[in-house]
Amino acid sequence: MTTMLLPARRALRSRLLAAIAERVPSLRRGRATVGNVDWLFELLVHALGNGGLSLHAAPDLARAGAAWARLRCARDDLLAAYRTVVDVLVDFAGETGNDPQEIRDTVELVLTVCAAMAAGLACGYHGVADGRLQQAEFVRDVLSGTLRRNDLAARAVTVGVDPAPEYRAFRARPAPGTGTEELAQACGFAAGRTVTGGVCAWISGDLVGFLAEPPDGPVPGVCGLGPPRPLDDLAESYRLASRALDTAGRCGLTGVVEFDRLGLLPAVRTDRAVGEALCRRYLAPLGDSPAAEEVVQTLRAYLAHGMNAGRTAVRMFVHPNTIRYRIGRFEELAGVSLHDDPVAMFEVLWALEYRRLNG
Repeated sequence: MTTMLLPARRALRSRLLAAIAERVPSLRRGRATVGNVDWLFELLVHALGNGGLSLHAAPDLARAGAAWARLRCARDDLLAAYRTVVDVLVDFAGETGNDPQEIRDTVELVLTVCAAMAAGLACGYHGVADGRLQQAEFVRDVLSGTLRRNDLAARAVTVGVDPAPEYRAFRARPAPGTGTEELAQACGFAAGRTVTGGVCAWISGDLVGFLAEPPDGPVPGVCGLGPPRPLDDLAESYRLASRALDTAGRCGLTGVVEFDRLGLLPAVRTDRAVGEALCRRYLAPLGDSPAAEEVVQTLRAYLAHGMNAGRTAVRMFVHPNTIRYRIGRFEELAGVSLHDDPVAMFEVLWALEYRRLNG
């Protein structure tokens, strides 16, 4: 074996890496360039040269497999890489050997060593992957509210979650071009956990879960955050976190968006029947001419500045009398007095926000 493969180890290494890059390109991109490739190659060569894999290599192989799992390398990609290594080694042995018996012995050793290495790597990979699957199932069950209280406490212990404190559910979506791990780390997670006991999982393209404290730094994307709730009531917190995420997307907000700080925006965004009724009541009488749009923009600024014509005029670079004329025109067409009817003022503001959020 040594006389056949090892003298050409540099050519063999280049051939292996080229084959993996061609057949399994996901393993050669960015952080997914998993494990210590040089270490794995040297371990392979050493095992081939010594007639088998040493038992002392098992812990290191398990750690490498666990690293692959944490980097979310797909099992199919790793299986394809294993097959590629075997194919290259077998082909290489056939090309460099002359004696048929020696080639057969070499191929048998290649298969034995590769199988042993794959078993060691799989041990670590599946340990992390299975734990992540169990954690993801727990997160999904907690946020959907499908667990009974007694079952919830028992399941929490199995995944290392303290069932006593209150947590805040969240739903986060990465910004374009942002990696999933980057978003998770920004939200305070490492390997799916926080130091304060929160856990997360990727579901339908979003990072979801719960944590004890909001993220304390910038988030590359948007994170809808629900109010604090006991573990057995996190489904409600998650529903509000999802509404916060949806509202943030409509309003162009980024970073951490807390539902409790959004005020009426979630209701304005989602209650279509009320929004359209208020638009018909207050905005439709203005028509759809450029002059009507001018009145709408003036009305928005007027309400934003406490219904003060002077401050609104400064903001819009017009004379205060222009503001008063436009507001008077609106009140005449809509049949309402903003100063005398606070409920109408509130409804007009709702109509304006609904129009802005929903076009």
